[in-house]
Amino acid sequence: MTKEIGLMKHNLLYENFLEGFILAQMIFDEIGQPIDYRILEVNTSGLIHSKAMQKQASGHIVRELFDSFECKWVEIFGNVVLSGKSIKFEIYSQDLNQWFKVQVYSQYKDYQFIIIFEDVSENKEPEKILITGKEEKTAESAQALISKNSLLKTGCRQEKEMKALSKLHSLSDRFILKGSLQSVYGEILDAAIVLSQADKGAIRIFNEQNNCLEILEQRGYDIHSPNYFKYISIGDRTAAGKAFKDRKRIIVEDVSQAPFYIEAFRQAILAAGICSLQATPLISSSGNIVGILVTFYTTLHQFEEYELRMLDLLARQAADAIEQIRAEETIQESEKRALALVEELRKLDQNKNQFLSILSHELRNPLASIMMSVSLLDRVTPGGKQFRQAKEIIERQTTQLSRLVDDLLDITKINQNKISLKKEKINLNELISRVLEDYRELLASKAVEVELTSVPLYMEADPARLTQAVGNLLNNAAKFTQMGDKIQVSVWKDEEQQEAVICVKDEGLGIKPDILPNLFFPFIQVDSSPDRSSGGLGLGLAIVKGMVELHGGSVAVASEGLGKGAQFTIRLPLPEISADNNVKQPETDGKPSRALRILVIDDIPDVAEIICSLLRLLGHEVISANSGSEGLLKAKAFHPEILFCDIGMPGMNGYEVAERFHRDQELKDIFLVALTGYAQQDDLERARAAGFNRHLAKPVDMSILEQILAEVS
Repeated sequence: MTKEIGLMKHNLLYENFLEGFILAQMIFDEIGQPIDYRILEVNTSGLIHSKAMQKQASGHIVRELFDSFECKWVEIFGNVVLSGKSIKFEIYSQDLNQWFKVQVYSQYKDYQFIIIFEDVSENKEPEKILITGKEEKTAESAQALISKNSLLKTGCRQEKEMKALSKLHSLSDRFILKGSLQSVYGEILDAAIVLSQADKGAIRIFNEQNNCLEILEQRGYDIHSPNYFKYISIGDRTAAGKAFKDRKRIIVEDVSQAPFYIEAFRQAILAAGICSLQATPLISSSGNIVGILVTFYTTLHQFEEYELRMLDLLARQAADAIEQIRAEETIQESEKRALALVEELRKLDQNKNQFLSILSHELRNPLASIMMSVSLLDRVTPGGKQFRQAKEIIERQTTQLSRLVDDLLDITKINQNKISLKKEKINLNELISRVLEDYRELLASKAVEVELTSVPLYMEADPARLTQAVGNLLNNAAKFTQMGDKIQVSVWKDEEQQEAVICVKDEGLGIKPDILPNLFFPFIQVDSSPDRSSGGLGLGLAIVKGMVELHGGSVAVASEGLGKGAQFTIRLPLPEISADNNVKQPETDGKPSRALRILVIDDIPDVAEIICSLLRLLGHEVISANSGSEGLLKAKAFHPEILFCDIGMPGMNGYEVAERFHRDQELKDIFLVALTGYAQQDDLERARAAGFNRHLAKPVDMSILEQILAEVS
């Protein structure tokens, strides 16, 4: 009885579909060319719209129905069947003297296809249409249609189904106009539920990343209980998974009897009140499967051919719409990424230009000071006040130049991930205290407040790199505060996060809100005034960020705006370390215990002579050579204990000198120190491979020089 009622209802809807609907089968000749098509089914609207078509059209080929035959129709419909691609168009029929709006869809079986059409002649120019004597017939047909339509108003359900069918031919356009995939999913599902008389439904879209089908839209289907309804795998254990795998519809008329379900999943479906279901693949005209359209029934449901045919038609339109919107979204996303990349490149170019300007300024100032001080030394009494002042200026500006070069090298190493930390167990309180002592003179005019933890705070860190990071923050605070301004340095332990926290807070210049998000990028300057009174290349904070992140930590900045100071916070992970007394201590006091024989090789005589003079002042016996070959000869005669050798020399470079020393039985035990301007990580590794025991970057730090001498003595 249920089946008979369903059939009556579908027939009623089918006969009253406002557009003409024809199910046809293409006929091909012996060489595969389309020559005619057979009408399998046609509704009343189809008879009305086509006018000349007879009521008993079903079962006839078109040549039998019309006095003349228009080949263009066969050609169009044949292309659809052969290509599988849906088309929409408007066309004029000379034989019928009518304009038609037509949609054609391939059924992918037995060369069948669907034609949905309507007569749009009244919208065209009057001279192109013969309307004489047709108004009465159309009026009579329209009255008959109105009478039949009134039957559909007897129930809310029937009315909704009628509307769903009448809009099916234009649904594809509506999908595209929606613009959002989620809203398109909703349109598809609502239409599917009405067309198939379902109680519930869901759309599962293939998730490529997880290789599963994910519910992205549902109606009346509780996807949260149980949770595994949300995602299902591709395969034979579920209707949707099997439909996707086999690329064909799966119908389950009785869930309790379906053989492929695992029992837990079957019980979950039954518990959700589902007795029957169907799963239709969403396969586009291009052959891509994008997901599965599933409808559910709370009573046992037998599926009619008509409703399945409507689902096929809907699924094809839906898949095409989804594929098209996805393609458009991909293009839009690519455009966004391209625009973002262009903007990033523009900013990088702007930063590069700003950096070159700043670099020029920062290099010229110390060089100018050094040159003027050298000129002054030639004109004043050695040892006098002016002599000492000029000497101090040279020392300060040389240190500044060295710092600029070091910053450039460090930021390059960070960007290339070429910094290797030399971690050891440290007491963070002691490290902070030493850094503050190092910066005591710089901070002398400020009101410095220090708050450390009451008990030692031990952690694994590279003390040199961590000192550099904290020192940069102190230097930054000193740079942007006035005399008497407060600078607070505090250290504490975050018990919840198990992190050490270092905070440097000042009452200085502050930071504009628009600069804050980019403050840790290279070459970003807080002080953009022409006089550049604060100095620097804008690398200090970028280095802080790099060094802290190498330790697995993070750094953040906060400021309420200009004139309201700034606060920098470093957070470092605290591993479980016992607080014993095994903190690494310096192995030497940095003072050599005896005089050493030293050979210096450098192709620049002035540099060689200065280094020799410094080493002699420390009490050592020193000779020099200005080439690798000369150095080898002098080494054999002098028998040095240490060799300081430049790398970038003409003829025999420093690496070749080291290799020659190691191959020579008389010279192989000499302690080799590379003294060079090449200070990248690759340079250090190459020097080590060549046989150098140590690597020093120019200009030489005297404390490091003395420490090396102490190791040898």
